[in-house]
Amino acid sequence: MSGVSGVSGVVTMPGFEAWAARRHPEADVRGLAAAAAAAAAAADDDDDDDGGRDKDPRSPFERDRNRIIHSGAFRRLQGKTQVFGVGDADFYRTRLTHSLECAQIGRALAMRVSSDHRLWELTEAACLAHDLGHPPFGHNGEDELDELLRPHGLGFEGNAQTLRVVARLEVRSDEHGGLNLTRGTLASLVKYPQPRSSGAKKYVYDDDAALVAWALEGTPALPPGHAGQPALRPLTLDLMDLADDVAYSTHDVEDGVRARFITPLELRDQRVAETVAELGARALRSHGLGLDVADVRAVFGELLARLEPDTAYQSGAARKRVGRYLISNMVGEVGFAPVPEGGADPLWGMRLMVPDHVRKRCEVLKQLSRACVMQDSRVTTIRHKGREIVRRLFGALCENALADPPAVRARFDLFPLHRRAMLAAAPDAQTKVRQVADYVAGMTDSFAMRMFARLFLPQQGTLFDVL
Repeated sequence: MSGVSGVSGVVTMPGFEAWAARRHPEADVRGLAAAAAAAAAAADDDDDDDGGRDKDPRSPFERDRNRIIHSGAFRRLQGKTQVFGVGDADFYRTRLTHSLECAQIGRALAMRVSSDHRLWELTEAACLAHDLGHPPFGHNGEDELDELLRPHGLGFEGNAQTLRVVARLEVRSDEHGGLNLTRGTLASLVKYPQPRSSGAKKYVYDDDAALVAWALEGTPALPPGHAGQPALRPLTLDLMDLADDVAYSTHDVEDGVRARFITPLELRDQRVAETVAELGARALRSHGLGLDVADVRAVFGELLARLEPDTAYQSGAARKRVGRYLISNMVGEVGFAPVPEGGADPLWGMRLMVPDHVRKRCEVLKQLSRACVMQDSRVTTIRHKGREIVRRLFGALCENALADPPAVRARFDLFPLHRRAMLAAAPDAQTKVRQVADYVAGMTDSFAMRMFARLFLPQQGTLFDVL
């Protein structure tokens, strides 16, 4: 799909707020439980307690963005691994800096399709929230939690957990569970709308299926009686998805250059090129694309041309030269096309068009990082440690949560007081296990390591450690 031109500043959004700006009318759908939500409150509650909503100049999507930024889950992203472990150095990206960079790229993409600031704000909110469900230690923590939950008839999926965080787990009010985000923002976070019980590899949790149905109700994404993958996705979801790909593919390579995992030597190595081509071809198969060594060499040549003029290629100027070139080219070459069945609203009536060579370039960067960084033993050993920490924490906390008196007198005593109350109110063992997974998934890397030391290392962990 090469040669697609962008559309800039020409589209308005008729009737946009009639659908996208609505908030769910029932607090118990978003809350942890009816008891936690207390009572259903007005759907359009405001951030302020002084009744100043009528004077608030912000759009509903600006308010969503602000709620996300001020949430505890967003702050905890500063302590969660992106590629390099948190604490390895101050320079490398965390989930928080990645989310901020993703939001900037997403907003830039949205500005290419519409002059309506609401589309920009909605895309930015989705980008800021997209990683809120990620557990400590990156995708390794996600994979480990999924394996641990399967024997209990449950699963763990990062995107599904993000929806659970914004809809249930985060608390911003005594009247509402979750962040009470708009329908447009929720729909822009639902990458895989099928429930886990459908057998889909990527999914939402069954408990959230009703919320997803509400978020997509009456849209071209989910016509009545539709089953399986939606016919359409909102444009903001595609913008967020592409911004995420562009951000982490380019910035992971930039961090790899800074850490000297990726040097001109690797970029000239035939074995590296062959490995990247093999991995990338496998990943691009779902898009009907191939990838060969010549494609990989072309991208490597672009990197070398911008690294080598600076003899100290790890300098900030050289790295930024690479990042700036890659991001501006990928963003600048993306286009948009109308979707007749989506109507006049660009949220549903516009489709993102990614040229084939952009997809290939993005995939080469991802697999370069995978081959030279993620598969390096200096990283794989740390990843192994992260999985072990998650596994042992989950095991100890599950044992504590599921034990019944009088066999164990101090049930729930490994949990903070507010979580003990939630566990005590849980109706069954499966709900308790899900709450344990929520607790572990919400930990930062350093919190998980301190908790592990306190529970399992005799010479570490004191009464005065902050948990």
